[in-house]
Amino acid sequence: MVDAEPPLLSVEGVSFAHDPAEPKQLDGVSFVLRRGRTLGILGANECGKTTLGQLLLGRLAPGAGRSG
Repeated sequence: MVDAEPPLLSVEGVSFAHDPAEPKQLDGVSFVLRRGRTLGILGANECGKTTLGQLLLGRLAPGAGRSG
């Protein structure tokens, strides 16, 4: 079944590294959030949860991918 409403948030292949010499904190993150659904972000310390939030708020620019 195809949802007629556009998603509230769509993230496609987002990657980010604070330092290009270090491994990426986020690599290829993708998800879609639709009205009436709940999304939880879980992970170990320093795995990129806060970085993902900052990317979604526009405080950081992704190195690759897009969100909207």
